[in-house]
Amino acid sequence: MGVIPHSRGTIGGVLSAIMGGTLCGTANWAVFGLALGVSQLLMLPELRREGLLWILFSGMAWAVMGGFPAGSFMAPAATGLLLGVLQGYIIHKHRIRAYLWIPANIIAWIVGGAVGFAVAVQMTNAGLVGFDTIAGLASASLIGALILWVALANMPANEDADAAPMKKHDAQPDIA
Repeated sequence: MGVIPHSRGTIGGVLSAIMGGTLCGTANWAVFGLALGVSQLLMLPELRREGLLWILFSGMAWAVMGGFPAGSFMAPAATGLLLGVLQGYIIHKHRIRAYLWIPANIIAWIVGGAVGFAVAVQMTNAGLVGFDTIAGLASASLIGALILWVALANMPANEDADAAPMKKHDAQPDIA
């Protein structure tokens, strides 16, 4: 699996910024989360059966961002923790070592958020207002996607997860 397909997360971040129109407010952050939840499903086909729940959890976790002031360290840390726990509930059924999803999300959010915020501030200071938000979100999304990609590479698929559970009446009779 190459790095380029994970750019869909970056594209989702930029599109969600355009749809939200502004970086403030719980509803706008929830829109970002919903858009990224959809883009993540493009790369995680084994989760499609639980796709609506994945997208809902993503939107719920992203909505937390609206409760913190811009630039706050706690905003990405809290969002990464909540997103990791909620999505981890789903991914643990499909991946071995899925516990890595929680710290990976926290790290992705803190590092990606710091890089994205720094890029946005530098662009604003350079007079590139209007591009600052898009560049900041794209940078944060790309860094976050790369960190999560590394985590996923260390969480192999659980081959037994998608096997249909055998019903009691399907079992072979005990002939003795």
